[in-house]
Amino acid sequence: MLAASPAALHAEVSNAELAKEIAELKAQIRSLKGGVAEVRSEARRKKVVVAAPAAAYVPPPAFAAIPPGATPVFATADKKLQFGSLTITPGGFVAMEGIYRTRDEGADIASSFANLPFGPQAAIPEQRFTARQSRVALLIESPISKSNVVAGYGEFDFQGSAVTSNSGETNSYVPRVRHLYATLDNSDYGLHVLAGQTFSLATLNSKGITPRNEALPPSIDGQYVVGFNWRRDPQIRLTKDFNKKLWLSISAETSQTSFGGTAPGAGANATTLATGPTVTGLNFPVAGGGNLNFNQTYSFNQVPDIIGKAAYEARIGERDIHIEALGMYRQFLDRDAVGAAAGGVVGAETSASNRVAHGWGVGGGLLVPVLPQRLDFQVSGLRGRGSGTYGSGQLNDATLNPEGSVKPLREQTLLAGIIAHVTPSIDVYGFAGVEQIQASFNRTAAGVPQIGYGLPNANNSQCFDTVNATASASVLGSGTANNNLPGGTCSGNTKRLWEITGGVWDKLYKGSFGEVRVGVQYEFIRRELFQGNGATPGFGALNFSPHQNDNVILTSLRYYPFQ
Repeated sequence: MLAASPAALHAEVSNAELAKEIAELKAQIRSLKGGVAEVRSEARRKKVVVAAPAAAYVPPPAFAAIPPGATPVFATADKKLQFGSLTITPGGFVAMEGIYRTRDEGADIASSFANLPFGPQAAIPEQRFTARQSRVALLIESPISKSNVVAGYGEFDFQGSAVTSNSGETNSYVPRVRHLYATLDNSDYGLHVLAGQTFSLATLNSKGITPRNEALPPSIDGQYVVGFNWRRDPQIRLTKDFNKKLWLSISAETSQTSFGGTAPGAGANATTLATGPTVTGLNFPVAGGGNLNFNQTYSFNQVPDIIGKAAYEARIGERDIHIEALGMYRQFLDRDAVGAAAGGVVGAETSASNRVAHGWGVGGGLLVPVLPQRLDFQVSGLRGRGSGTYGSGQLNDATLNPEGSVKPLREQTLLAGIIAHVTPSIDVYGFAGVEQIQASFNRTAAGVPQIGYGLPNANNSQCFDTVNATASASVLGSGTANNNLPGGTCSGNTKRLWEITGGVWDKLYKGSFGEVRVGVQYEFIRRELFQGNGATPGFGALNFSPHQNDNVILTSLRYYPFQ
């Protein structure tokens, strides 16, 4: 009994603790039941509704799975299309533009600076609306290796004119190629190859010597500004960059010669010298054949224009300065037949030969951010012999010697301008440019000017006669005298063109839907002729160089969907 007593006492104590724990658990259960009942009661009062989960997106059956071997396509955040290894960037804009000129040039959005009219046509103003400067563009790029990238670029507008194009009921104008070329860029050696149609190498660049980085004046006028050097033509170009600082480039570009001056007659030039034989020169452009435009004329050319350029990127403080210099070589070709004695009949020649003349040009340009990100300045120029068609004014390249051979004309262009970035959305610009050509003519044994460009005996008697009109003088080529008149005698050749222009561009909207821009531009243009002779009503004897002014206002509203 004494041995069993401690064990019995311990069992009694354990039973008492267990009973206590059971009682506590029962109390907790009763409390939880009360809380659940209260929650249920509250839910019934508020009638709580729980939303059903949203249904998962199910792609259309056509896109539910990518077929085996197919190339994935997707659009990036910056509106580019990724097609396998190809990156496709669409571009362009839709434009609605207005033109008002105080002199009727008979031109659309691209002004005809060298054909500012004299005579009756100068008394008529000109107003047009046009959408033809709208553009469609596409850039395709692809890396073909770690250091080689190929690209193709096409850009088109609607400033072409087919035989049936008109401004009648449908304004039926055709698309036109602006740019269409391919490039290959090698980063290991800094080599760049371009083949196709784009801006000439003579055009000022804004960064290195790279396509789509030309420093174009921001004008609405499709012909840009007098004094600006540019052409868009087919070419093959090779460029080498040295650490993206120094760039050297050479290109071979399609040549086209513009002839000008006063000649004895139309067609082939038949010139009888005071002593010697009659020379018949086949100097004039011929009508197109094959796939060329048979309504246009094409000059004789056997070699392309060769242009070389060097560009340097300098860094001065916070300013990235672009400097470049260029040189060009041009060749002009014609054919002369010789044989008839002085005063003889054309067609009696006994021999003929091709004749070659040589032209050249040197120039350069400079771009400087005077106030970084606020005010930019640019200047460019070109001086040479036979380089007129590289300027916006489209002065003539060459005239004729008395024996029928081609004589390149001395010309020079100069352009300077500023662009102020007033706000992130507003740009204001102003430019001034000039193009000038020197006279070149020959005289007979009696000292009378007989053939060439800028003859001092040209008949300017009706340059300022807005009432009467008579037959115009015989000229070489098209647009070289005032043959755009309805017959006025104002046959002096163009001596000088100059322009002062300014405008503003405002980005009205920029967002996920693209950009909307509005612009307005004013142009003051002057065309000066070489001094001639004759008298005109109200002016008397014309012992001065006739000149004509034109005031032009242009407006533009453009939508850029891919900007």
